[in-house]
Amino acid sequence: MTSDATRLQLRFSDSAPAYEAVNALIGNFPGGAGLLPGPDDPAKGPAFLIPANASAHTETMQLSFGAAAASGPRLYGVGGHMHYVGIDEKVTLTRADGRTDCLLHIPHWDFDWQRRYDYDAPVDQLLRINAGDRLDIRCTYDNTMANQKVAASLLEQGIPAPRPVRLGEGSLDEMCLASLTLLYPAR
Repeated sequence: MTSDATRLQLRFSDSAPAYEAVNALIGNFPGGAGLLPGPDDPAKGPAFLIPANASAHTETMQLSFGAAAASGPRLYGVGGHMHYVGIDEKVTLTRADGRTDCLLHIPHWDFDWQRRYDYDAPVDQLLRINAGDRLDIRCTYDNTMANQKVAASLLEQGIPAPRPVRLGEGSLDEMCLASLTLLYPAR
């Protein structure tokens, strides 16, 4: 038996908080939007589909910040999310003037080591997101038996070879998500 080392720290204040934190999952999950055309898409338009035996397949999502970003929220934290087929994820903010900021790059994605990263800076120094900025999320996948997570999961399910992978919530389905924590001035 192991002991639990969980601790909780609370700080009380007589004043209202200066900021409200909002967590947002952005990208292509069931019901999500923003999927761009990809290399293996059907003629009818964009589809989230990773072919069997594709070793460097990419899917890209985009979200443009409009009026919701008019208050200029600050970016407090960022994370990524894919499943077993995922191998590389990059999240970039493209400014209205064309400048880009890399927010997150995980070149060796590991489903068993998912992390979220918070910026260690005073709020007034955190990156500001403005109306007209665009978030780009690029995910790369390896749907081959060379991907150990795929091979182990297929073996566990009695499946002899990779199958096409679609958008979904199962471990052998896929997603391409960015998790953002935005700080808005309190109302």
